[in-house]
Amino acid sequence: MWFMLAVAVLCFPHGVNGAEENVNGAEFNVLCHMTNMLVAEKLEQAQTADLESAAQSAWTEIDNIFTITSNESYYKEGPLPQTGSPPEEQAAKDKRIQEWQTKRKQMENMNEEGSTTRKKYKRKARAEFAKSTSAKLDKLYNTAVRVNEDLANTKRLITTEETKIKKELREALLGEPRDGRAQKPAADAAAFTTAYATSCTGTSGPGKSLANDLVCVCGTGTGAAASTLQQCTSLTVSSGYTDSHTGGTTNAIKIYNKLAAICQKSAATEEASPENIAASIAAFTALLGRHALGSATKKGAYSFGKGEDNSNQCNGGAASGQSCVNYVAIVEAGSGTPITTAITWLKHLTTARTQLITRRQLLQKNEKEQSRLISLADKMQELYQEALHAERPVTTQTQSKPQPTPDPEKQKACEKHTNKTTCEAQFCEWNGTEETIGKCEATTKEQANTAGPGEQAKEGAAATGCARHGSDKAACENDKTMPPDAAAD
Repeated sequence: MWFMLAVAVLCFPHGVNGAEENVNGAEFNVLCHMTNMLVAEKLEQAQTADLESAAQSAWTEIDNIFTITSNESYYKEGPLPQTGSPPEEQAAKDKRIQEWQTKRKQMENMNEEGSTTRKKYKRKARAEFAKSTSAKLDKLYNTAVRVNEDLANTKRLITTEETKIKKELREALLGEPRDGRAQKPAADAAAFTTAYATSCTGTSGPGKSLANDLVCVCGTGTGAAASTLQQCTSLTVSSGYTDSHTGGTTNAIKIYNKLAAICQKSAATEEASPENIAASIAAFTALLGRHALGSATKKGAYSFGKGEDNSNQCNGGAASGQSCVNYVAIVEAGSGTPITTAITWLKHLTTARTQLITRRQLLQKNEKEQSRLISLADKMQELYQEALHAERPVTTQTQSKPQPTPDPEKQKACEKHTNKTTCEAQFCEWNGTEETIGKCEATTKEQANTAGPGEQAKEGAAATGCARHGSDKAACENDKTMPPDAAAD
């Protein structure tokens, strides 16, 4: 839109020096669109509608579910202070717990959507959960905490970038320095110089601010009030200020405010986006030097507005085509410096464009984190239902077996042996520390069923291998070489 606007006006002839109206109409239209964009400070809307509130609701849901399913300590007292925090005094701890319990009560009292009686959350002790469910709840919550922290950090970066963007936009419109955090400023003396001549020619005024250059293109240095703005627009306003920009900045401020009001009526207000700023700069440069003036410095190549065909083309003569802003001195002073650097307000616009690109990237990152949080909330709800409705985990307890007892007759026989060697030779168990210090005891029935060296298993226990052949050595050897399936026959 911007560039097409500039191209369109170049296709039509314009009058020569004289009292014609709207001689700088094309330049005024481009500067009007820029002024509206900078005044509005409406940064591009690069976010999906309602995603912000959905992400906030998702985090609240995750936090509530984790609370209602937490262990008793967390449920009663809430999260502990962060690791590395100063020791918590008792009064501070009591206050923290009280605030936590108040918040928890509010959560517990929430009703299901569409109901006035059914509670949204139901407490179930962690001891009632399967261990796998508890582990999944903790893991998912920790993931959500990290995503929520990343989201908060991204938002801080976006806020910082937006502050920087507003600073650049304000300095482009009204000159340096401006604060992007403060309330949007009104035009003041810092935007202009004391007279038309210094504002519109030389090295100190041209490019100082967009407001300054707008007054140069449309205002005058001398002349009657009725024709002050006629070189830019037919919507002239003569009241509220005297006829010219002389003797200080007061009239320049008044002229700018009148022009800005006309811009609001006659031009659209675009949002500040990388594309719109790039297009506005292209439209501006397309009109720069569009009037070929044979006697002007550099033939008017760096003049914005028609001007007079002499070496002082931007002299502000009233209603005679002599109002313009001449950038030739600051461009030549830069020794080949790009126009977007030489003209200060263009430099600020270029910087703002870069920052808007960074902001857009951060907004895209922000949306990914918000979408992740919403997805985690859905999974948290699934785990909550799993925790509520899963069967209580069965505690596997090893049933106590009756302690094996020794055979009474065997016990009496073993007790007769008074040394370890004799005791063990009779397949008893020596319970002592030395050969003759201790007690000979009978083995239990369970132990007795295990065949000792050279004897078969007792009490019907199935013997295996060579043990089942007793003293038949040949059968034992045959058994070792027999295939497993044959041995079973």
